[in-house]
Amino acid sequence: MKLPLPQRFPPELATLPKNHFGQHARLRAALLFMVFAAVTSSALAKSPLVSVSVFPTTITNEGQDATFTFTLSSPAPRKISVAFVLTATPGFDDFVLVGNFNSGRVVIPAGQTSASITLHTFVADFNPTIDTVVLNLVNGQRYHLGAPDHAQLHIHNLP
Repeated sequence: MKLPLPQRFPPELATLPKNHFGQHARLRAALLFMVFAAVTSSALAKSPLVSVSVFPTTITNEGQDATFTFTLSSPAPRKISVAFVLTATPGFDDFVLVGNFNSGRVVIPAGQTSASITLHTFVADFNPTIDTVVLNLVNGQRYHLGAPDHAQLHIHNLP
C-alpha cells in the first residue's frame, strides 16, 4: 500500500521500508516531519526581532558616554539574553562598558522591549587618534536579527 506524502516532505524518505511493528516507517517519518515543521515555524513566528543603536554616534571629548540600546520588535515573552560581539580599532584601552551585561550578552527582562549598556571613555594621554567601536548582534535562540544588526561609534581622542 502506497501512502501519499505531505507537500514538502523530503523525497528521500519515500522509499523507507516497513519497520518491525509492521507500520510504514515513511508514515512515521512524515508525521514527525510535519510536527517538527509546525513547531519550528510556530516558534519562529513568535520570536521577536532585535536591533541595536548607539547614541551619540560620535564622541568628540573623551570622558563622555555613549549608550548602546538593544530593542525588540515586541515585548519579551520571557527574559531574552541577546548576544553581541564588540570590536574596536585601534584597541580597547580607552573605554569600558557599564550596564546589565555579561560575557557579550545583554538581558532584556520579560515584558520589556529594550535594554541598554553604556560605553564610558577615558581621557587618553597619548597621540590623537580616531577610534572606531562596532557592536554586532549575534543570532540567538529566542530572537531573530532585525535591522540594524550593528551600531558604530567614533571616538575622537583629541588633546
